[in-house]
Amino acid sequence: MKSRKGIHILPSLFTTGNVFCGFYSFIAALNDRYYLAAWAIVLAIIFDFLDGRIARMTKTTSAFGMQYDSLADVISFGMAPAFLCYAWVLKPFGRVGWMAAFLFLLCGALRLARFNTTKPDIRGQYFIGLPTPAAAAVIASIIIAFEDLFGSRVHPGFMVAIVYSLAFLMVSNIKYPAFKKFEFR
Repeated sequence: MKSRKGIHILPSLFTTGNVFCGFYSFIAALNDRYYLAAWAIVLAIIFDFLDGRIARMTKTTSAFGMQYDSLADVISFGMAPAFLCYAWVLKPFGRVGWMAAFLFLLCGALRLARFNTTKPDIRGQYFIGLPTPAAAAVIASIIIAFEDLFGSRVHPGFMVAIVYSLAFLMVSNIKYPAFKKFEFR
């Protein structure tokens, strides 16, 4: 029987792609390349979508993989979009701006902690609270739309409202479909 040792690393490589994209989003935002920073978050979402599915397909799920995925998600879907929003439009608000960005990060981390401690039999059907990749996708989509389609920035007050709303939705008790049964056929 052939060894399947190498296959165990495959899902972690996708998670590493997620981490890289989150980190690159910081670098791009620091260099005022907000459009690229937003696209890096979108690419992180794709890596995140694939890592768990690949682990399940190859029967290589592990506690390590789950924890690594969560840490990657805090970077790519918590810190990266929070920093990107702050750099893009929230900075002029001073304390209100950085507090909005911090609240987004905090609620994302709390959302992930709740997910990690939820009983597995409940987790398969739905998520409680807006998943962090979905919240990050909203922010990335707004930035991509305004930077690319409109060539401008959204009104900062609107973005503060969006960031606060997404933060609270992540820690809400609203149920969102999990789509874990999605098959590639």
